[in-house]
Amino acid sequence: MAFNLKEYIIYRNEVKRELFNGEVDENFKAVANPWVDNRTYDIGHIIYHPVEVIDPTGSTSIVTETLVWWRANKRTTKGTFVTSEWDIIGGIGTGEVTVGASNSYGKIIVNYTGATPSLGAANDISLNSTIANDTFRLIAGDGVQLQYDATVNAIKLINTSAGGEINQGTNIGIGGQNVFAGMNGTTLEFRGFSSSNSDVSLGDALIVTTDATNKNINYNFNSGNVDLATLNNGSPTLDMLSNVSSGAATSDILQYNGTVWQSIAPSSAGLSGAQGTTGTQGFPGTQGTQGTTGSGSQGTQGLKEHKEQPVFKGF
Repeated sequence: MAFNLKEYIIYRNEVKRELFNGEVDENFKAVANPWVDNRTYDIGHIIYHPVEVIDPTGSTSIVTETLVWWRANKRTTKGTFVTSEWDIIGGIGTGEVTVGASNSYGKIIVNYTGATPSLGAANDISLNSTIANDTFRLIAGDGVQLQYDATVNAIKLINTSAGGEINQGTNIGIGGQNVFAGMNGTTLEFRGFSSSNSDVSLGDALIVTTDATNKNINYNFNSGNVDLATLNNGSPTLDMLSNVSSGAATSDILQYNGTVWQSIAPSSAGLSGAQGTTGTQGFPGTQGTQGTTGSGSQGTQGLKEHKEQPVFKGF
């Protein structure tokens, strides 16, 4: 920033005459005097005017009032101190020229590309200059762009990343179980997956696991752990099998035709009927002729022994 260094004080020895009253008044206005609201100042007039300065004290700040030197850059407004009509030339070190200033920032660099230490991220931090007319640097981080306009001394921060938005989950299925449970503050909450159909003797028929590699939820159905007696609400029927035809009649039997088991009548299967009741026993028939028993020839009869019989005689 370049200041107009024109001499505004008229010296009597330079004009070789006594100064007029108006010239004397202008000389007084050209040097530092307190600003008053009943005067109009011209370019180059210098005044004192107070400003508020925030002095950091630990985590809090104290506001104090400090006198600052100002130089008019145009004909000023009477009765109102308009800061745009004045340039700070000393007192707190703001600007490129510091006269007797305390440590303060004198200029700002936008989109600074020099080396910096690790940046902090704490809250309520006051940055203080360490020297007079120090430099304040603005650095754009990820997703942020710093734009500036040197003609009006403006800095604009642009968010170049995707803007945040308030989201809410919803279940879009029809007739199924809802997975999204709701919002808890800013947290989306979802229901878990579990299985409950297990048999004490057989074990779990359905197991739910997570696949950490593919980020999937896996369902493993083990048909070997299914008790057939529990099917159809505990009343399974034979015709529920895929290779058994339905439509059985009373007393039908199952016959495999090479493809399915079908119900047919026993007569259609070529089977004998059940044995009937035993009938009444009939009368005995006529006895047949007795057969000749086989034997050898009879031998010759031997001579008969003659035995004399005793003779009884009477007395």
